[in-house]
Amino acid sequence: SDIQSPCLDQARSLSSTSLAVRLFDMSLTKNAIQSMYFMTGSADHPSFCPTLQLLHIKKIVQHERGVEIERFKIILSDGVHFLSGMLVTQLHPKVHSGEIAQFAIIRVTKFLVNALPSGQKIIILLGDDKVINPGTRLGNPVDISKAGINLQPSDLETYWRNYDAINDINIRSTFDAGAEMEELERAAKRLKSTVDDHQSSIGVEMQKLDDEEKRIRDRLNVIDEKKRESAA
Repeated sequence: SDIQSPCLDQARSLSSTSLAVRLFDMSLTKNAIQSMYFMTGSADHPSFCPTLQLLHIKKIVQHERGVEIERFKIILSDGVHFLSGMLVTQLHPKVHSGEIAQFAIIRVTKFLVNALPSGQKIIILLGDDKVINPGTRLGNPVDISKAGINLQPSDLETYWRNYDAINDINIRSTFDAGAEMEELERAAKRLKSTVDDHQSSIGVEMQKLDDEEKRIRDRLNVIDEKKRESAA
């Protein structure tokens, strides 16, 4: 079934302004991994759509009751910290197509954070929107589980306020850029239509001149023929 999320709707809306989106999304979301580490999932803050880099992806094959089960282990980074996790099965086709690959920068649209019996936390990536793949690692991230970070609820509340404010500015500026690009495209189409109309008019006039030239040549040929008949 389709994954519904404000982040996914936002990603789809921005797809028409691809150039502006790519310029904006080359920067990873600051402190995203740190915040995700203390969340249970995207449901905690539905508008949270962090832009992260896929540092590593590894195929793991398991056998259950004689059936081969394919899974993918991933490592996501915000350039400062990284967190290990797994891909949901519905995203496997994106791996096979190459859309989800090492060093890809993605906008996370939906995720869960699970705590293992050992206490280790992992992220389950449920939905994403690919942005670009620079082909290299961004930043020098360290394992968030070993960073010794202890956030208080007030810290997260401040982060969400700042995130929403900055994200709103970026989204609006992206749409402004997109609107300008769309207006340029419309102007180019109008110009092309005008040129095509002029070319069509020129073609009609040229045909009229060709017809007139032929009529004159035919008239001259008739005159020449009459002169030859008179001379004979």
